[in-house]
Amino acid sequence: DMDPRSVWDWNTVYVGAHAGWAGSGVSWTDNLGTWSTLTRGAGYSANSGGFAGGGQIGILRQRGNIVGGLELSVGGASGASSKPSPYFPTSDTFETKVDTLVSVTARLGYAFGSLLPYVQGGYAGGMVTMTNTTAAGTIGCAVGPCVYDSSQWQHGFTVGGGVDYRLTENVVLGVNYRYANLGSQGNSGAISNSGIFQHFEADAEVHALALRANWLFNGTAPADQAVDTALPAWDWNAIYLGVHGGFAHSDVAWRDNGSGYFTTFPGTRYAASGDGVLGGAQVGFLHQWGNVVGGLGASVSVANMASRETSPFFPTSDKLETKVDLLATATARLGYAFGNALPYIEAGYAGGNMTVTNTDVSNCAPAICVYDSTEWHHGVALGGGLDYRLTENLTLGLNYQYVKLFDGTHGGTTNTFVPTAENYTVGGDIHTVSLRANWLFDSSLFGVN
Repeated sequence: DMDPRSVWDWNTVYVGAHAGWAGSGVSWTDNLGTWSTLTRGAGYSANSGGFAGGGQIGILRQRGNIVGGLELSVGGASGASSKPSPYFPTSDTFETKVDTLVSVTARLGYAFGSLLPYVQGGYAGGMVTMTNTTAAGTIGCAVGPCVYDSSQWQHGFTVGGGVDYRLTENVVLGVNYRYANLGSQGNSGAISNSGIFQHFEADAEVHALALRANWLFNGTAPADQAVDTALPAWDWNAIYLGVHGGFAHSDVAWRDNGSGYFTTFPGTRYAASGDGVLGGAQVGFLHQWGNVVGGLGASVSVANMASRETSPFFPTSDKLETKVDLLATATARLGYAFGNALPYIEAGYAGGNMTVTNTDVSNCAPAICVYDSTEWHHGVALGGGLDYRLTENLTLGLNYQYVKLFDGTHGGTTNTFVPTAENYTVGGDIHTVSLRANWLFDSSLFGVN
């Protein structure tokens, strides 16, 4: 079980910087058509590219030639797109940009001496800005300029990879590529110097290519030595039961397929985001083959991801609320045990309770008219995490999941004097980050041979 060869020790904590190029694509849909496009449902998209740079910090853990780790990266970008409007009046200017990107990723690689190729994936978030400008003197803008300017943080995921090259004990140079999808999110506000309200649905994605330099703390020089590929490890063959708690973010969008009671026009879209906490329990089992650990798990979470906003449609006294208050997942997971640490990825089924509540507070009888619908939506879950074995039976861990809840139909009627039939197509994206504690049953110490 001894594999004699000359290898670097990649067990380390590192900090570094990166610089390169980033290209972003931003697209949006005008859900009102009151100003920027004058066409409800009209869309716009633009691409931009420019310099990008930032820093990263992470930790690596090695087992034989397999190297896993976690990394936090923060970066900024200079690219922006500014173009004449394709709609009337063409003197308007549309600008889009993604100028900040943050990611938290798990990485897995295979060391070839001083070379370490790896793949990575996890959470990504970015600051997405859209600025639509109408010059003074243009129809509807007597005193100008009239500007719709909105910057908002959008949540998503990232996948990528790279190659690190060990120059010295402590210095590593590398090249890295990332793709980040920042999802779809509602974007609302009023135009300066006009007061006209706007509501958009914005999507963004980023491609980034960077050169990286890292400083490794406690670096160890290579030496011709026997590398033990069968070090004592925890026995991860177990049934587990545990609890979790953390943060959750939802992006919910719906389309009015019915009467247009709350949107004025059938076919109108609306999107909103909600942040909150979640907590729940999980159960599952793990099976180990050498250092590879697979398993199945199920979880149930209660949450308070809710958004309650003033309606962007007529009348603006209406209130529009969306929420996701219950999530369930059933996933398969696959990991690689580094002693008492178990990084893993997982994927499988997800389902969630989604609620749409629209309230008319001033233009109906009785005094408050409500459309309220809750439906269970099916979807998929992707994610991963890291479990750390504190004792024979107790593990603590960090988990990230992206959940896509597929579009579903919400029917029903308003509670007006003459009920109005309503019909919506509703779907959503959810991101969760949680701390987990599990109790492992029938586990034993140092059970891998």
